Amino acid sequence: MKHIETEIKTFSLPVERRLLFKEECLREARRIIAERRIEHMTEKQIASELYFHTVVWHVCGYMRRWHIDLSRIQNHADPIDIADFGDTLFRRFCFRLLWTLPGYRISRK
Repeated sequence: MKHIETEIKTFSLPVERRLLFKEECLREARRIIAERRIEHMTEKQIASELYFHTVVWHVCGYMRRWHIDLSRIQNHADPIDIADFGDTLFRRFCFRLLWTLPGYRISRK
């Protein structure tokens, strides 16, 4: 039987303030899927991973106000690295958990 090697595609993008909004994460996920940059992930899986990394990055930056250094975590959150088939089961659970919480609310005028 012949073994077929399949290359797992990866895609990286920087954390951006716009990705604090779930609608923007969904829009970006649709673009990633349409451009076939990532496969074997749903729109919501990609969007929740984008959202998670962005929120973590911003929270870590905010914590500096109280001299809490989370720079290692913040550096790991940016850039957002996505791969075919998604992340580990535990990480996907964390992404979805944060996604289900109420989102960031700011007027976008």
